[in-house]
Amino acid sequence: MPSAYHAANFASNPSGRESMTHLTRTALVVASFGLLTVGGVVADDADDVVTAAQDLLDTYNAGDTKKMSSFYVDGATGFSGNGREISPFDAGKLAEAIEAGRSYDLAWQDLTARVHGSSAVTSGLLFGTIHLADGRDIFTPWRNSISWVKEGGKWKVTQAHTSDLKPDVVGAQGVISRYHQAFVDNDGDAARACLTDFYVRSIKGLEGEPGRWGGSVADAAMIDEWVESFSTDDVTYENSVQFLQTEVNEQSGVVVTSETGSNSTPEGSGSWEGVSNLWWVVKVDGEWKIAGSAHNIGE
Repeated sequence: MPSAYHAANFASNPSGRESMTHLTRTALVVASFGLLTVGGVVADDADDVVTAAQDLLDTYNAGDTKKMSSFYVDGATGFSGNGREISPFDAGKLAEAIEAGRSYDLAWQDLTARVHGSSAVTSGLLFGTIHLADGRDIFTPWRNSISWVKEGGKWKVTQAHTSDLKPDVVGAQGVISRYHQAFVDNDGDAARACLTDFYVRSIKGLEGEPGRWGGSVADAAMIDEWVESFSTDDVTYENSVQFLQTEVNEQSGVVVTSETGSNSTPEGSGSWEGVSNLWWVVKVDGEWKIAGSAHNIGE
């Protein structure tokens, strides 16, 4: 695996021979060690350490290579996103990489700090892009934690850890499961809580035509009416869900399912087996909601 030296030095190699996997690991190595600067702060409270972490990120976004080398403890180290062993930081090689064309466009999210005497720990998420010298980009989000010590009246970094933020697959799948269970329980409120206020739905095979797609769009009032009609005592619903594929980021995603079940309403009854559906999910106020669906996609 690449050392910190090789990671920082890569940006000066315009040949682009490394694979994209290597580029990703390289960028994460640099992200881990690159975020090791801090502006001068003297107070010991958490707000000052958070400010230091923001100054740190501003320095990298500005490409201020002169400032970078001034704010490390001797022997500063870090774990990078390549999942390998701890490595030393080389400020000179990082400066060379930035001067060769690498740039940062990153922002903190959920940044917090805890102070313990003359030491502190910050943790947060990094969102944005690292632009490589050859024109390609490496995208976040990443998890980041940094250990700080106070040295000569300044907060300095002694250890950093950066790693990929795993997608919230469990959360995205969970809203699909809760939605179906709500109909099994005839719980209209629980079903409605799983949906946004704007829903797009498409179904293949309507009216006995296997290749025909039909679609509909519903606003909040229409969704309320629809959910209520399926959550009365004279409606029964059973459905088992198998998750085939889930692709999500921090804002939205799709969940593909295979479903088998049956339902009965005053108008009639029906059943389905191994039907493939696609569910579009989005984050609303930090919670996963269903914003749309496409049914019978595998037919």
